[in-house]
Amino acid sequence: MTNTLDPPPIAANADAIEVVRVWYQQPREGAELTFRPDVKHPRAWGLILAEITRQLVKSYVEQGKTEAEAIDAIHARYNQEIKKHFPTVFLS
Repeated sequence: MTNTLDPPPIAANADAIEVVRVWYQQPREGAELTFRPDVKHPRAWGLILAEITRQLVKSYVEQGKTEAEAIDAIHARYNQEIKKHFPTVFLS
């Protein structure tokens, strides 16, 4: 078993670029990433994060969770981490 993922089909498109690579470590819960700053507008990252969430939720639903359970858990931890790293920023 390898610890890397295969590129998705979109990677074959000439105008597609890899923009983020994330590594997660269990059980210590550590995440590190590298990213390509070619994505110029922060709103584009919102789209990327939403697509990641959509695919994660789909996977958790296939494992028996409801969409609401998966989204609530992801959202709760996301907000917890954002508040920890950016305490003066308020996200609802």
